[in-house]
Amino acid sequence: MRVKIGEDGRMTKSAHLLEKHTLADVFLIVCVLLDDYLKAGVAVGRFELPQSPQQKGSYAELMCIAIVGDWLKQRYAGDWYRLVKHEYDELFPELPD
Repeated sequence: MRVKIGEDGRMTKSAHLLEKHTLADVFLIVCVLLDDYLKAGVAVGRFELPQSPQQKGSYAELMCIAIVGDWLKQRYAGDWYRLVKHEYDELFPELPD
């Protein structure tokens, strides 16, 4: 991934983050934090998450992909999703089509 330089000549936050961690690390950290948050919210009755026996991918996984894509300024959500589904299938083995 290319390092992005902002208009002020400084490295962007996402580029700085990816200099310290791999993208797989970032996905893992964000997904674990989201999963913990969602489970805690459901446990205390703050919100409910619909469940389906045919559900593919967890809410945390889907939200993680969207949030990381936003951090990395991915313009096309569908293309980003397909890229992640293909390139990181070991992290997200059960994503919906």
